[in-house]
Amino acid sequence: YGRRTWRYTARFLAWLAGGHGVEPPDDLELTLRRYRLTTLPREEDSGWGLTEEDLFAIAPGAGPGTRVLGAFSRHAIEVSLEETGILDQIRARGYPDPSVEIAFGSGTGELIRLYGDPDQTLLLMELRVSRNRRLVPGMEVLYIEWLLLQDPRRTFSAVEPRLPGQAHPGLGLLREVVAWIVLLCERLELDGLASASSQYYMAVLGRHHLQFLDGDAQARFAALHQLLTGMSLPEAEAALAAGRVVDAATGTALRWEPAAAVYPVSERLRERLRQRRGTAPAPAFRLRAAPTPSQQP
Repeated sequence: YGRRTWRYTARFLAWLAGGHGVEPPDDLELTLRRYRLTTLPREEDSGWGLTEEDLFAIAPGAGPGTRVLGAFSRHAIEVSLEETGILDQIRARGYPDPSVEIAFGSGTGELIRLYGDPDQTLLLMELRVSRNRRLVPGMEVLYIEWLLLQDPRRTFSAVEPRLPGQAHPGLGLLREVVAWIVLLCERLELDGLASASSQYYMAVLGRHHLQFLDGDAQARFAALHQLLTGMSLPEAEAALAAGRVVDAATGTALRWEPAAAVYPVSERLRERLRQRRGTAPAPAFRLRAAPTPSQQP
């Protein structure tokens, strides 16, 4: 049984109770509903007032600001991670004293780091985010420039092999962290969350929630995922790296091409995505057979 098995029973019980099918909320939506019961303070509505750092930040020639996304202090970010239960889950993984660090850059958004120790030697999460008004015309989204989730005390194994870009196994909190980022979007009244997956497996992990802005990119991913369904993520990545996935018409080896995808928060972004659906024809890909041992170089 998988984590989504309960949904079949839920649909059946809804049909028995009401005579028609009701789609139950997915895991991310359930996590979001729980998170929405928490608070996410900003200094202007929390009564904390200005600090000395705040005053220097707005002085002429003062350098970088002290608010994540122009709204949240380091303390507010830490409070929200605590209240949503993410820090408790970090502690349950063997890191009793997690700590948060915020680095303010220029033009690339703020960098939020979560460590498993007060000395900040065990990096668990690294998130770079920025507000973006160019990606979706007429709208503003929260763009994830970079997201790293890792458990530096765990090691890779045959059951959990290394995936491209990984230095350590995953932290196992992707759904919770994404839900927390969506909460930031809602608190700032942004239209959605956006990112561009640098690897195929990252797009697979987000496929139930993220939609590509470009219709061709969405059709391309759907065709690729359909072809590789049945493979594990390491096997699928290995097939792509080995050039085994090819264009059916030309025989050209396919390479993963990152493209912007969004999780809609506002209704107007949801409507724009609904209008775009079904506009791009699906490409045709095929999978070359893996080489036999005698064919290996």
